Amino acid sequence: MAPASPASARPQKAQPKGAKEINRLFWAVVAMAVMAFVPFIQPLNEILRPKKAKVTFVGALTKGAPAEVTVSVVTADYPALTCASPQSFDGLRCELKDPKTPWPRDASAPPDDNRRTVIQPYRTYPDNALLFIAGLWSDPAVATRLHREPSVGVAPKKLVRFYVRCTVDVVSEPDDELQVQWSRTQNFAKWRDVLGQGQSTAWITRAKSCRLIDG
Repeated sequence: MAPASPASARPQKAQPKGAKEINRLFWAVVAMAVMAFVPFIQPLNEILRPKKAKVTFVGALTKGAPAEVTVSVVTADYPALTCASPQSFDGLRCELKDPKTPWPRDASAPPDDNRRTVIQPYRTYPDNALLFIAGLWSDPAVATRLHREPSVGVAPKKLVRFYVRCTVDVVSEPDDELQVQWSRTQNFAKWRDVLGQGQSTAWITRAKSCRLIDG
């Protein structure tokens, strides 16, 4: 007779019925505890929201003068936020001349300078005013965050929102033709149609230095 195989020599014992019931009860209690706790968990974005950010009085900005501004962003904003205008503003310009025509690339520009001279639209924090900034992502602190938290393949809602405080030079008001696009899937809109509540104008600015801020 052939020797019994290890599997047949050591048959597995069926789990006692009482043990199965205890196991089910345990996981049911765990699930109920988690469900009860979830409503009290603050979203991470809420936890990281600065509590005492300075209001950016966009209406009080003056052409040619420096200013301090705070904006709220996620890393997906780097490729998503864009504008279109046929005008150049002291060496700064939108990514596009019009919604279908990109500006030609400057042959003397470095291959990738994190859009140092490209104007992008932002919302100030906490007052949600429209503000245009060029060079925000080229600042070392912001560029490092962009490198550490790539947005490719990640839904924007799953990215952690952060807050940037920049010293900027106020360059110019936008021309009447300038249009804004908040994501590549949205339509362009005239900049005057997307001003914040109570806002009468917007400004194009150049970032000089930026830092990430917390509460």
